[in-house]
Amino acid sequence: MVTYHSAAKINLFLEVEGALSDGYHCLVSVMQSVSLFDRLDFDFERRNFSLSLKNPSLDLGPVETNIITRCWRLMKDRFDLPDEVAVTVEKQIPVGAGLAGGSGNGAALLHAVNDYFQLGLSLEHLAQLGEEIGADVPFCVCGGTMLARGKGEILHSLPPLPDTDILLVNG
Repeated sequence: MVTYHSAAKINLFLEVEGALSDGYHCLVSVMQSVSLFDRLDFDFERRNFSLSLKNPSLDLGPVETNIITRCWRLMKDRFDLPDEVAVTVEKQIPVGAGLAGGSGNGAALLHAVNDYFQLGLSLEHLAQLGEEIGADVPFCVCGGTMLARGKGEILHSLPPLPDTDILLVNG
């Protein structure tokens, strides 16, 4: 069993420049990881894929369409991985709050698979794979402070912000 944490994301600046033909929006944003995390436990010794929550009152939607499942299927198919994985998620990031909790969970899966199977993929390669799943996944793969353009997949590192207290309100 291995444990990874996925950080929430906030937009310090966001400008929407228009709609794209694929349903996404073209944007310019300054994205920032924050110290609010979900915990994901991965058991790679399983024969069947499973996704479960430590928070029984939450609903992540159908397992088949969950970002974690989609990231696993992408990695399994792309790299012909053996067996399956059991994933247990302990949510601290509010579901549906726009904090990229699901995208962060998918990014954690990409990192866990890369590490466990010793694939040797760079952050850039993991981010490209994540882009196939969702617009926030590339940022969540890299984290930190980034200028994001396009759908959010064109990322440029920015100097880290000084330690700052931020109040997030989910209402």
